[in-house]
Amino acid sequence: MSAQRDPDGPLGEGRRRRVGPLLGVALLLGAGCAALGVRPTDPLSAEERNDLGVAYQARGELDLAIREYRRALALRPGWPQALVNLGNAHLDRGEVEEAITAYEQALAAAPEDPAILNNLAWALLQHPTRWPSAELLIRRALARVPTPRAYYLDTLGVVHLRKGEATEALSTFREALGDPALRGDPRTHGVILLHAGDAHRALGDEARARACYREALARDPDGPGGRLARVRLGDAEGGVGPVAGVC
Repeated sequence: MSAQRDPDGPLGEGRRRRVGPLLGVALLLGAGCAALGVRPTDPLSAEERNDLGVAYQARGELDLAIREYRRALALRPGWPQALVNLGNAHLDRGEVEEAITAYEQALAAAPEDPAILNNLAWALLQHPTRWPSAELLIRRALARVPTPRAYYLDTLGVVHLRKGEATEALSTFREALGDPALRGDPRTHGVILLHAGDAHRALGDEARARACYREALARDPDGPGGRLARVRLGDAEGGVGPVAGVC
């Protein structure tokens, strides 16, 4: 998952899944970095333009955010930080091709960055024909031993689901749920529980699937995992809460 992604993605009813792009790279602030190539006609530096884009995106003003990231890149071409933020904004807007392009440009500048590999893999999973390319990228990211590992394992689990490998997907989601980093992150926890429920459902175990969905709803009722869990449960109240030891 990535930090900006809709958790539903290619697997269900939402236009995007995101943690993950849950989870991948969170919005990155650039203030305090040395400004490179600032045009004298622009009163703001590339870092300031990037930070302004972050502020717009946090308020949901994606058009303005994209404008500011592009202005940052005009001042500092090829800057991975602004390119990742630009990709996140496009993915938030459902523009998968544009997001992939931005992440690919970021990866060209930082080819071993696991967070960029994860975000690109996540965006590719949303593409109707290019999604098989995601597996190599997320495995490269995991080979770098990134943290929090749960984000990356969630993306790999969704790769398995996309391939019809529900058993492998469930095993991967369970490994992700064991990451201690999730203890302080109910949103990501909820998204991974949602995906674990999807794996159980793909295996024909509806009771365990519903237990996962209820727990996702209990962890983060207003987040993407909780909202989609309510839809999967088919209940306006979203179930009765977690069922310990079942999911």
